[in-house]
Amino acid sequence: MVDCYPYLGVTISSDLRWHKHVDSVSAKAFYISLIRPHLEFASAAWDPHTDRDINQLDKVQRRAVHLVKNDYHRTTSVSGPVRDLGCQSLENRKKNTHLLLFYKGLHGLSAIPCDSLRRPVRNSRH
Repeated sequence: MVDCYPYLGVTISSDLRWHKHVDSVSAKAFYISLIRPHLEFASAAWDPHTDRDINQLDKVQRRAVHLVKNDYHRTTSVSGPVRDLGCQSLENRKKNTHLLLFYKGLHGLSAIPCDSLRRPVRNSRH
């Protein structure tokens, strides 16, 4: 029995929380130049929903913005540089990823079978 196991690039834990995966992704992203692929790989599956995980990933992105802008002052706000760089927030990129996955599944463009998705049934009483 193990507490967590990396499988296809995603760390799955025995308690089905994503803390270990977020820790792993954050550590990789802090020490290599390609940050976004690590933050977003398979994120539709492991989408962080706890404040702890979201804040940790946001911290990684903020650090990346400071690196790109060559500004290492802790007091500098990143909202301006993020806007200047044309970066989307992690939250918006997650929403886009989910919508894209749903679209692909709905239109048969995904390897995930979506035959079991049901269309909403309209209630004739309304």
